[in-house]
Amino acid sequence: MAEVVSELVAEKVKESQFMSVGSDGSEVHKTRDEKEMVYGKVCRGDFGVKTPVFLLACKALKDFGGANANGVFKAMSAACSEYLSESEIKEKVACIVADGASTNFGQHIGALTQFTRFLGWKVL
Repeated sequence: MAEVVSELVAEKVKESQFMSVGSDGSEVHKTRDEKEMVYGKVCRGDFGVKTPVFLLACKALKDFGGANANGVFKAMSAACSEYLSESEIKEKVACIVADGASTNFGQHIGALTQFTRFLGWKVL
């Protein structure tokens, strides 16, 4: 069943015109391991149709250097890379969102700043 769902998500991400990427960390005291859930909201340009939101991946941050800005950025980009090539990510991603965790924000090394630079967007 998981394979069928994964194939559906891959199909919808591939055929989308635009995509937003979001992430949210788990509560360590519940899971005993910091994980980052990465979501993708896809849009094909069909106005008036609700855009689906998919859980692209749940990544253990210890695999990406820990629960810091670099780890969150690497987890987000790795989740996107499971469905799209680097050039497709840069072409389709129109928005990046995250919660207010301090690792996500920061003018120089925040996860969102790193993802913005990866996409080639200007960082203000």
